[in-house]
Amino acid sequence: MLITPEIRFERNQATTSKVSKQDALKRIIPQPQKVEFNRGTATLDNSWQISFQGQLKSEVMVFMQDLQDDYGLMLKAQPEHIKVAKQKLISLKVNPQLAAGKSESYTLEIDDERIEIVGSDNAGVFYAMQSLLNLLPANSQGAVEIPQLELEDSPRYGWRGMHYDNGRNYHGKDAMFKLVEQMARYKMNKLHWHFSEDEGWRWPKRAN
Repeated sequence: MLITPEIRFERNQATTSKVSKQDALKRIIPQPQKVEFNRGTATLDNSWQISFQGQLKSEVMVFMQDLQDDYGLMLKAQPEHIKVAKQKLISLKVNPQLAAGKSESYTLEIDDERIEIVGSDNAGVFYAMQSLLNLLPANSQGAVEIPQLELEDSPRYGWRGMHYDNGRNYHGKDAMFKLVEQMARYKMNKLHWHFSEDEGWRWPKRAN
């Protein structure tokens, strides 16, 4: 029998396990080392604030932009030395002793009125933000329900890369930016970029 795309699709459908919507909303990619989901959810809306260590300013700016662009959430952020009124808070900190100092490690805790992120370094905090964004339902706007949980994670591999060969196949600057953004969402940390190749530098041979 000749295998066509239609036949392959049907066979894949038969072997693919069904995942409920609730279970799908709890999936974080890549799978964390340890995660425990608690009862209940937290409602993330514009009443929350962000408190962060000063060294995390750049990561916080990216996080705030993602929340605004994708979910219509406009949260205020303050360095942790500025006291904030008692309210719902996202706390972002770096603890170099976390996970015995292993780079890119983090913890994430979510309850009713507090989300606490601690990273072993800035990259760990950034990846914790990506895990938090993983939990936000797509197409939600203004108020987002997220599960309460306790999570610990460290990278299984130090090199998590993507190869992009635009020496032979150039798709434009926007495609490059989109690729890097998606790599960050999946916690990939190495871009193997073939900026130029033999073919990329060759000019068409002129006819005599």
